[in-house]
Amino acid sequence: MDTITCILAASEVPSIDLMGEVPVLLSNITQQFNEYGRLVKGRCGEHMFVCVREEDVRVRVSLPKLLRGHSLWNMGISDVMDSIIMASDMLHLPMERAEVRKFDYAGNLEMVYAPELYMRYLGANGRFKRLENPGSLCYSLPSINLNLYNKSREMKAHHDPIPREYQGLNILRYEKGYVKQVAKYFKKDKIKAAMLYDPSFYQTIRKDWYKDYTAIKKIRKPMIDFSSVTTKKQLYSMAIVALVDNYGGVQKMLLDLDEGRKTGKLKRKQSFDLKDAITAASNDKLFTRECELITELDMKMAEAMAIETNNKFRSNGMEDYNWYPGI
Repeated sequence: MDTITCILAASEVPSIDLMGEVPVLLSNITQQFNEYGRLVKGRCGEHMFVCVREEDVRVRVSLPKLLRGHSLWNMGISDVMDSIIMASDMLHLPMERAEVRKFDYAGNLEMVYAPELYMRYLGANGRFKRLENPGSLCYSLPSINLNLYNKSREMKAHHDPIPREYQGLNILRYEKGYVKQVAKYFKKDKIKAAMLYDPSFYQTIRKDWYKDYTAIKKIRKPMIDFSSVTTKKQLYSMAIVALVDNYGGVQKMLLDLDEGRKTGKLKRKQSFDLKDAITAASNDKLFTRECELITELDMKMAEAMAIETNNKFRSNGMEDYNWYPGI
């Protein structure tokens, strides 16, 4: 769990004068008046941004930064509860009653190599729009998005200090952002902050986070071997694999086919058939193999899902052991 945006309605705290009691706890205050009345904005502490109206208090806070001072710490269920209690104490409000409008669930994975190397082998993911940038990869839908990026690089870009125990590590962050209609996504009337540390709902979030990673098509490495060819169909498949590799990879070819369709050079069915042939050949285990980087990433993701509490890992009866700092 990382950043959450939530709203505590005045009706949840009828005995508290929000506009009279909350602004005095804030720093860096600004205020304005609009058709909705008076609006006061400010910070509570270093990591909590607060907006106060007569009707409600709106809060955006990075839970790991609030609790630990940085976002490299992977929040367990008890950490989520402790951070929300801390926010409540700082604001003198029962923030567990606040309605959650947005939140991010994230995991920081210590990898052997630079995170950018792993992202090259992460392909399409269903209806998500895939956007690749230097050091990051995003899968986007209107209500949710998936982000994978080099966490250390991101912190340096924002001039955030990296704790000593994380310095020099290759940290790949996989983050799922629930940005619109969060309650509807989880088939709930409302999501209150207290639900984020309810064991059942917390596991639902974790499984949903992991499910979208497993749905990403993993790009396999070509393995051209004429000795394996015994049929014309296999020869065609191997030829496509060789062509794709020489062209610059699966993603480049699929994007160019999309461009051809959008510019009218290819008909929709032609584009579909060619993409289908490329995808099938690129997943043919006779002429491709799984990249070792993806094998490692899959393992780290599976281990992250198996982690329980107190920085321990448990899987199929194995003894608990420490994995890496922050989990």
